[in-house]
Amino acid sequence: MSLWPPQRCRTVAAMPATRVPDTVPSVSVIMPTLARPQRARSLRAAVDSVLSQSGVRATPLVVVNGAEYDRSLVAELSGRAGVRVTMLPTADLPGALHAGRERVDTPWFAELDDDDLLVEGTLAGRLALMRDDPGIDVVVTNGTCRCSDRDAPLLTGIADIAADPLAALARGNWLSPGGAL
Repeated sequence: MSLWPPQRCRTVAAMPATRVPDTVPSVSVIMPTLARPQRARSLRAAVDSVLSQSGVRATPLVVVNGAEYDRSLVAELSGRAGVRVTMLPTADLPGALHAGRERVDTPWFAELDDDDLLVEGTLAGRLALMRDDPGIDVVVTNGTCRCSDRDAPLLTGIADIAADPLAALARGNWLSPGGAL
């Protein structure tokens, strides 16, 4: 069953962000989530990591998909300055990503899982690469995975990916959430 047409979605809140100079580039960050109580801490941290990005005006687009969400968490996020919350009636990750893309109103967008964090300066660094080379359409960066109390690169075999990105994508998905702009 499809979630579309989009009128089945409803925007809960779109609080204005604090004023940032117009010369700062704007980036929307689509954040699909079920907004369940057990993910509240990681979702708050993910939103904070987007809002704290320097060198850009980053707007979290939190897309709550499904009916079993934590109402107090959604109310909290809806009341935060600079955070836009959209509700979908059915739990559907592709539908949530699509709904987020339809709400992007900035020149650039990225995606971030509700249990991931953007390292400070991530979005500005990606944009700098694109500004330096107008021929670049997308920037993909690696991330770090915390596994058994140690950090490890999310992606391995970077040289193979760089040599032939499409062939590498056919072998396995190296486009991780939060890893592209």
